[in-house]
Amino acid sequence: MLFIIRLSLGWRWQFIPADIVVVSLLMLDPVMVRSPAIAKGLRLGWSKIVGLSISTALVSTTIFLLWLFPNIRFPVPTGLFVVGTTLESIEDVSLRLWYPAAPEADQKPYRYLSGEAVPEVLKFAYGHLQKPTAAFSDLPLFSSQAEMPVLLYDHGAGSFREDNTFRLIELASHGFVVAAIAHSKNFSDYNIPSEVTKIPAQFRERLNTLLFPDRLRDIRLAVQKLEQLNEKDSRFSDKLNLERFGMVGFSLGGSVALDYSLEEPRCQAVVNLDGGMLGKARQGVEIPFLQISQSALFPLAPVNNPQKIAEKTGEYYRQEVSDLVQNTQPARFAHWLRVTDSGHAAFSDIARWTPARFGPLRSMMGIGDVSAIAQAVDDLTLSFFEDYLMGKSAFEAAIQRHHDLLTVIDSSMKESY
Repeated sequence: MLFIIRLSLGWRWQFIPADIVVVSLLMLDPVMVRSPAIAKGLRLGWSKIVGLSISTALVSTTIFLLWLFPNIRFPVPTGLFVVGTTLESIEDVSLRLWYPAAPEADQKPYRYLSGEAVPEVLKFAYGHLQKPTAAFSDLPLFSSQAEMPVLLYDHGAGSFREDNTFRLIELASHGFVVAAIAHSKNFSDYNIPSEVTKIPAQFRERLNTLLFPDRLRDIRLAVQKLEQLNEKDSRFSDKLNLERFGMVGFSLGGSVALDYSLEEPRCQAVVNLDGGMLGKARQGVEIPFLQISQSALFPLAPVNNPQKIAEKTGEYYRQEVSDLVQNTQPARFAHWLRVTDSGHAAFSDIARWTPARFGPLRSMMGIGDVSAIAQAVDDLTLSFFEDYLMGKSAFEAAIQRHHDLLTVIDSSMKESY
């Protein structure tokens, strides 16, 4: 059975434990033929038991690893446009652009988790997912007389540029040009002690003072690069609407995006995917923003006298976002939604990578239907930007479509409708 699975899946590192069993049997067979004494010893009861136990353990390990790292089905974008992708850079910042494209006969599919910004350990662990996506490399931009709406994407603190690939492809399929940023420094470069990450107040202070300045600088460079492309690039010249653009960020990226909106008046709408509020924007912003929050570490009822790290983090998060919502004027600009049975990773591609929901993975991934949650977040993000950047009226209808997954809340953490 395992042999048939291997033939269908091809070689994957998860087969290594079972391969040890196969290689061992192949090596033992000629030895047993040449040496009857060894063969007789291996046939003794205790030898059989030990051999079968080790073999069973190794084969079981392979089966478990194949379950833990499954070959997932990629979502199909719902928009009308073919999606192109290309790389651009400026100084020490690189961008992956996703955009509505004109199809070509020899178009080359972009392979998932294959970008240079993807950590090598992920490329190895999830090498089986490096399959063609619904995007194609270096296609021409879709021919349009009108300027296209632009979004910038900022990833989480310890994450990477392609951590929301499926979501960005979805946005591009609906007509947005999305620029995902690979920052000049990785999270590990800041050498924040592990004990600090366990103290929410200190960890937030380090993020605010160390990462925020560099992240904001990189976003400024990214916008500068988009301006250059809009001025003189053969593909994007005069096609990007940079007078009114939006930002979407995951985790720390959402918090940084809101702070960036305070300094850049052209940034007209922000979606914060489960990020806290660590910077100046906690005092309120003057543009429409959408905060979508997890439920695993963020119960509706406040935790009295929080003791655990998760409880303290959740209470910090609650107060930060409450302050942002309460201080934003006009109040109609502030939208705060909580997704039932979701974890932090549910707001990126990561929750799709494994079905495991035990131990810390239960709270990190959430226990809800991954596809349903992703579709809801996609729909809400898309419709929000359609409303505030394209002049449509789609956001309220999107909330209603997913009402069974959502709680709409206000700054006092009360359900508003």
